[in-house]
Amino acid sequence: IGSVMGVTFVIFFMYGVVGMSLFGQMDTKALTFMGPRVNFYDFSNSMLTLTRTATGESYNGIMHEMATCTEGTGCSFSVVAVPYMVSFVIVTQFLLMNIVVAI
Repeated sequence: IGSVMGVTFVIFFMYGVVGMSLFGQMDTKALTFMGPRVNFYDFSNSMLTLTRTATGESYNGIMHEMATCTEGTGCSFSVVAVPYMVSFVIVTQFLLMNIVVAI
């Protein structure tokens, strides 16, 4: 179980850093699902956002708001939002399933 948890942390770390570089400047004031605690401004908020996404709590709303951001809101990488979130959900669901099966 320890090795699966280690791999899970590495995956979260990699996606957190990539999320901060791609979506860290996004303006979340007028958004519904993303706000003061659900964003990629810093490392702690990106880890909380990814934890929320991994558990399946409104990840589709977060993904939709990331994909529909415009240049004026500080986000220029909206094209990669859907592959970013879908690949993260698939990888983390597979890892979480391995944790449940291992016990």
